Amino acid sequence: MVEWTETSFVASNGLRIAGKKYQHLSSSSGREVRILAVHGWLDNANSFDSFAANLFTNLSITSPSITLISIDLPGHGHSDPLHRGQTYYLWDFALSIHDVSTSLNWDKFTLIGHSLGGHTSYLFAGTYPEKLESLVIIESIGFVNRLNTANDDAASMRVYMDRRRVLNLEEAGVKAESPRTVYESLDAAARVRMDGVTKVSLEAALCLCTRGCEAVYGGDGEMVVGYKLRTDKRLLMRHFFQWDHTGVVNIMRNISCDKLVVLGSASNLLREGDPLVVERMDALKSRKGGETQVVWVEGGTHHLHLEAETSAVVSNLVKEFLSIGTEDNRGVGLISE
Repeated sequence: MVEWTETSFVASNGLRIAGKKYQHLSSSSGREVRILAVHGWLDNANSFDSFAANLFTNLSITSPSITLISIDLPGHGHSDPLHRGQTYYLWDFALSIHDVSTSLNWDKFTLIGHSLGGHTSYLFAGTYPEKLESLVIIESIGFVNRLNTANDDAASMRVYMDRRRVLNLEEAGVKAESPRTVYESLDAAARVRMDGVTKVSLEAALCLCTRGCEAVYGGDGEMVVGYKLRTDKRLLMRHFFQWDHTGVVNIMRNISCDKLVVLGSASNLLREGDPLVVERMDALKSRKGGETQVVWVEGGTHHLHLEAETSAVVSNLVKEFLSIGTEDNRGVGLISE
């Protein structure tokens, strides 16, 4: 496994954003590739472990210097949750990208986002197009449209407010906090994660749970008796506000850099030929600037960048897209649009 170091940043709201730093320093190339990677919903920075291992493998003597920062979004992994009383919105995550890149003094960089991280990356890229050299999206066609119909507005708002009130009371200590599930081992937690909304292999689930769980100690404070999720419970609240399709497309059309969109042919969320997929990708191609490549990876699932069977294919696509020279970066099992 490629070596990495733990890193962290202070966000503009004073909270800590944690991450992992991977780096390759070239002695023969004057070029530097700077990459910020953003994981999906309820995942963490470990989501890019397999991708990074392949990205930094077989680099040639002409390869550029590469820095990859994989962050934990607020409320995920080792990052701080938002302040009391707040709800997570997509623009909060986009602001985290702004905060981290500013802390790194990166005027321009490559942004990679998976799933929710992809939705967030589209938003950041359309809002701050001048900051990106290139954009890589994995398993996302843009942030989700408004899910409820107009007739459901009142009912949806009531559900949101009732849930928000319970969490407020728990945070204030007025109401006892509902207990979290304690798993007897990381393996037990991983086996539950395997059967989540987006199913993953045991290996991938263990990778995510290693960073996404924390130890629970017994009465003596020294013996580990189990593991529980670190994830902020507020992330499970359904956002009431959503953009409509026109709003999403308008933001996507403001992205001016080159774009690579990698999708899995075996994903349970997206299907090749689906009208919404086609329309969103057409919006990217009718862009303000830059080229757009869309690649479907044969057999790729929603976490195709993490799964052992397909992570090398994804990293090789990115190497080619970013012109990172390697001894052999030929992709296999691809269906290109």
